[in-house]
Amino acid sequence: MTGTLARLRNRLVLRALDSALATHLPTGLIAIRYTAHNGARIVLPVQAVRHDRHLAVLVGEPDTKRWWRHFVGQAALEIFVDGQWTTGRAAIKVGASTAVANLYAEAHHGVSLTYNSVLLSIVLDSAPDTVARINARTPAVR
Repeated sequence: MTGTLARLRNRLVLRALDSALATHLPTGLIAIRYTAHNGARIVLPVQAVRHDRHLAVLVGEPDTKRWWRHFVGQAALEIFVDGQWTTGRAAIKVGASTAVANLYAEAHHGVSLTYNSVLLSIVLDSAPDTVARINARTPAVR
């Protein structure tokens, strides 16, 4: 998918997440929002598996994407889940034998994770239902 089409798709999905259409979207679809090293605000829809305050995101085709590199090490982010924004910390984990890979694999039995699978491990600062809803209007999706 070209960059322009991907950005358009992401914008449409982000709008749908904060609308009545959200109930018709796939389970586990969330948005992440963070500030890049250059100061740009990035907002992306991602598919996540959730267990309590822990979320796992498998980065599809990581060689063709750059956004996940922001989380090498650890970084703060905001997560739109259950209809509201909350905060958390995220870090990249590589390989099929990590705890985040196990969480993802339990939910997606047909997915084959390998030694070089790239996953984003997110830990929420608090349960989303205790956080006040924040207006989801954000700068353009990148």
